[in-house]
Amino acid sequence: MSSSPTDLATLVDVVMPAMGSSVVEGTIVEWRVAVGDIVAADQTLCEISTDKVESECPSPAAGTIVELAVDAGETVDVGTAIARIAPEGSGASPTSAEATANGHGRAVDEDAADDRAASASGPVVAATNGHDRRGALKRSSPVALRIATEHGLDVAMLTGSGRNGRVTKGDVLRAIEDGVAAADEPPMHIESPYRHDPNVPVAGAEQRSSSARPAPAPAAGTTPAAAAPGSAGRGGAAAAAPPAVPDELGGVPAPMSRMRRSIGTAMRRALDSAAHCTTVVECDMSRIERRRRELGLTALPLIAAEVIATLRDFPALNATLDGDVLTGYDRIHLGIAVSLGEDGLIVPVIHDAQDLSAEGIGRRIKDLAVRARGRQLLPDEVRGGTFTITNPGAAGALIATPVINVPQVAILDLEAIVKRPVVVTDADGSDSIAIRPMANLCMSWDHRALDGLYAAQFLTALRGRLEGAAA
Repeated sequence: MSSSPTDLATLVDVVMPAMGSSVVEGTIVEWRVAVGDIVAADQTLCEISTDKVESECPSPAAGTIVELAVDAGETVDVGTAIARIAPEGSGASPTSAEATANGHGRAVDEDAADDRAASASGPVVAATNGHDRRGALKRSSPVALRIATEHGLDVAMLTGSGRNGRVTKGDVLRAIEDGVAAADEPPMHIESPYRHDPNVPVAGAEQRSSSARPAPAPAAGTTPAAAAPGSAGRGGAAAAAPPAVPDELGGVPAPMSRMRRSIGTAMRRALDSAAHCTTVVECDMSRIERRRRELGLTALPLIAAEVIATLRDFPALNATLDGDVLTGYDRIHLGIAVSLGEDGLIVPVIHDAQDLSAEGIGRRIKDLAVRARGRQLLPDEVRGGTFTITNPGAAGALIATPVINVPQVAILDLEAIVKRPVVVTDADGSDSIAIRPMANLCMSWDHRALDGLYAAQFLTALRGRLEGAAA
């Protein structure tokens, strides 16, 4: 059934939201709605995961869901239409909207329609090796691609019975039943729960070619992770991974979590793009310790307040670098790294931190940390940072070389405050040994944006502010 021009014009696209300046894609973790559901404005439609945050995607309008264009478990670029809504009173319906999927995803019943059209076409026949694999992938439904890769089939070797030669779920199932040969290599750009670890076995997978490289031996002591719920996408049973078998060293292979893979990708991208250098100074924290006790705060917001004040005198550090374009900012949007335990970490942003007192910063840090660990952060709260502070010292670390949160140009690492003997100079110039609470301030900075002298001057100025009368 075709759609009228009015139907097309009134549909509202739900797009993959941007959740940070460095985030270029997101993954649908789980759909909370189905085609035909009536939703209210701001109602949660799905859960989304990126390397920055796991968040919920709200509905931009009240109306009826007419299309879910992306399956659970799929990763798409920011700005991609993931669903379509017929606003209240528009007259559009899920049935009439199905025909609008060309180039914009698919309606969830598309495979069923294709399979009904192909019911009399007989067995699927193998295509020639000259078929373009990329074109075949684009003409295949996400469910078909997932089932094919789980069974070691190359969709480029199948003739699609759907519209415009589209390979459907039914085509793949018939090919499996008919015993079509498995692919010699994994298809390109296939989304599955194990996309980044093709050596992890999947239930029902055929034996790969003997030319494939064996999986490297994992580190001992790891434990298997359960498959994510709903990882097989809508409309299909999740493929359960078989129990992992320990290797000869006793190690048990397990796929990395989605967030762990995303963090790894972001860290690798940062290391490959920024010219990392690290400068370290040690600081007497006697004054900070006194202020902490007086105000009933932790050391972090007190140090953050001094960092903000120091950045005003060193604006080149409150900046982002995108290619050859260096952008400085008058306002300071301070990122604070928050540990999520075994789930990884996230960097929520305190926007306009220059307007807050130490007490205000402390309240914001506490609020953001609590909501980060509860997966309740909003997309705007994890993007737009201009300088980042990380605090591994809370776990006892003494020195580190943190990875810059690109496109920012620097990140400050606060290490543990430890009492130790140091040489102090009295007012009359005489030296003595005293026990003082000391900490290392470690800053990684991008050598493309600034030089070592500037970084050292910043840290020295920051130390002066932190030590105050204790210098």
